[in-house]
Amino acid sequence: MRRLSTRRTSPHCVENSTTKSLQEGQPDENLTDCAALHSGRDAADNGEGRERGVTSILITDGHELAGLGAARSLGRAGHRLTVAVPQGLSAPVARSRYVAEVVDSPSPWADQAAFRRFLLAEARKYEVLLPVSEAAIAATATLRAELALVRLLMPSDDSLRYTLSKYHATKLAQSVGLATPPTVFLSDGSWPAGHSSDVLAPLVELL
Repeated sequence: MRRLSTRRTSPHCVENSTTKSLQEGQPDENLTDCAALHSGRDAADNGEGRERGVTSILITDGHELAGLGAARSLGRAGHRLTVAVPQGLSAPVARSRYVAEVVDSPSPWADQAAFRRFLLAEARKYEVLLPVSEAAIAATATLRAELALVRLLMPSDDSLRYTLSKYHATKLAQSVGLATPPTVFLSDGSWPAGHSSDVLAPLVELL
């Protein structure tokens, strides 16, 4: 597995994404005190991290904007971050000053089994795991027992039933009397009141 350390030794401590705004004299609200940032990382390295509130976190799907946003947010809080990026993909997060390390991972969308094996081998090295994409969340959900010693930043299985399924979410909303758009559930053949099966004609023609 390829691992890339992104720790900076430059006193400038500036991401490539902020360089242009600095050169143009524009303020950048994302810039933080460089010495304080590295001090927090050094504390994690020498065992003082817990006392300072530094947590080791593995973030998946670093190539996605949500992964980059999570890294920036958690990095600003002073935590030590490792970001997983699917093999063969480039990711701006790899150049972030907030990320200590980038590791290759299988794609959770392309190969769930391989991604689960990656999580079993890698996630136990960290205190916290943050799966970002729906595919990564689904894979992590199957490993709750195996990763019992790792804090998982994700909803419970009961909540995932609704957060990952428009079918179940809409059914629940209807069951408690919430207004929903006219909806046809192909799986059970239920039709919204006042609508005929003709609503499917355009879909059938496209298929």
